[in-house]
Amino acid sequence: MNGAGNSDCRKWEDVYLMLISNQNPAESIPIKGTLFLTDDGTKVGIHWVPHHDQDSSLSEEDRKGCEIDVRNMDFLIIRKTPFSPCRGVYLSLKSNATYGPFEFRSGGSSSFLQNLSSLADVRKCDDFENRYSVRPRPQINFQSNYHLPQHYVQNKRQFSSGVVGTPFSNQLGASLRNIGLHFNTFAQSILSPNLDENVAPDGTIEEYLTKGIAEDRQRIESTHLRTTDEGGFAVVERRPNPIYLPPLPNVHRSLPLNMNQWKKSLDPEGRVNRPESLREIIFNGGIEKDLRPIVWKYLLGYYQWTYTEEENERLRVEKSREYHTLKAFWKSMSPDREARFTLFRDRKCFIDKDVPRTDRKTDFYSDDNRGNLTRLSDILITYAIYNMDFGYFQGMNDLLALILYVVKDEEDSFWCFVGLMNRLESNFDGELNAVREQFNQLFSLIEIVDPAFSEYLEMKSAKEMPFCFRWLLIHFKREFSYNDTMVLWEPST
Repeated sequence: MNGAGNSDCRKWEDVYLMLISNQNPAESIPIKGTLFLTDDGTKVGIHWVPHHDQDSSLSEEDRKGCEIDVRNMDFLIIRKTPFSPCRGVYLSLKSNATYGPFEFRSGGSSSFLQNLSSLADVRKCDDFENRYSVRPRPQINFQSNYHLPQHYVQNKRQFSSGVVGTPFSNQLGASLRNIGLHFNTFAQSILSPNLDENVAPDGTIEEYLTKGIAEDRQRIESTHLRTTDEGGFAVVERRPNPIYLPPLPNVHRSLPLNMNQWKKSLDPEGRVNRPESLREIIFNGGIEKDLRPIVWKYLLGYYQWTYTEEENERLRVEKSREYHTLKAFWKSMSPDREARFTLFRDRKCFIDKDVPRTDRKTDFYSDDNRGNLTRLSDILITYAIYNMDFGYFQGMNDLLALILYVVKDEEDSFWCFVGLMNRLESNFDGELNAVREQFNQLFSLIEIVDPAFSEYLEMKSAKEMPFCFRWLLIHFKREFSYNDTMVLWEPST
């Protein structure tokens, strides 16, 4: 903490306030801005300032910034935001008002926590994962002969009181209290730090921010545009980005794998001969509907291609027994014991919220008369026990819903889900390296297939393409019908 009169300002750019709807968490609205952490010697403040070029459809209230005095804070939580590759920082005040989540899309959530810890008393809570209590540090009472001249202190304008002279800057310091009341706080994830502490000691936050944004905007525009002066007129043209596309091959979809082909691939003991040939048929044509419950068990790593029919049956009996042992563990847990098992209780709470909202428009999950929603919930909770280190993240319910729809049997669906999560677990982990790699590959593909669109994305600072995060996270499960999604899944399993 600096002495009185010495201002300290640290900033993180590309910090998005996510407006997450209570009715549909997947339909979130990102508002781009810059987050500041300030210390003027008397108090520590957290300020989020939206960029001026926001969606015109947003309300005036949604486009305002917020200012939080750390003295009024109770705790913060850092969790993965639903259907997003970034960690969200949620700020909770003693008044029970909540701000956030704030997503650090260029990295820096860990850096923000580290820097806040250097200015305030931040301690990890033992009773809640990723929750930190926040308290101001005791102020040092200097003797009067150490006080700075009064005129110097008065020249240090507060963040919320100054006016630079633009409609954008006039919004600085406004409250986002209504936003905090309207939206839920879910989620978990992490990105690399990105910190800039280059703030002049005698400058105000407003002036620094306005100057910084103007410089950033000029730098971005100069990268994508070039101008020439023609007799008093400026001719603006885009820089060429020639990419020569190779000729596209003609692709014809084959017939799906049928029961007759499947039976012919089995030897007398039930082993699958040449599974690579079957995979080629599946890749080019998919699988017939009635055959899917059998073949999916092999594709998802539950049944073994090299096992005989008898060996796979013994495996099924053994795995069924193991599943019910895991399920009985949490089913027999008393309310008192569950209350002391914070990690399990929190995960079960998330599952209880997500399952009733899963694919309710499909007949299979339209109600629980056939017990399908109950089975969906039981499998997810049992998986959280089976893989305690990993647990549960939003989106896993979507993946399981399709497996249970195809396989039907609860025990078999669980182990098929385990096989799928063994492959996709890296999509949900905190580092998100697998997802980032998929985004890089996708953007490289767009640069080749549609260079104009890739240039547009870069111009709009959307190269990371957060709008398609859900597509990759749950493999287009929410974008297409069940039948179309199965056609997409089968070649990649």
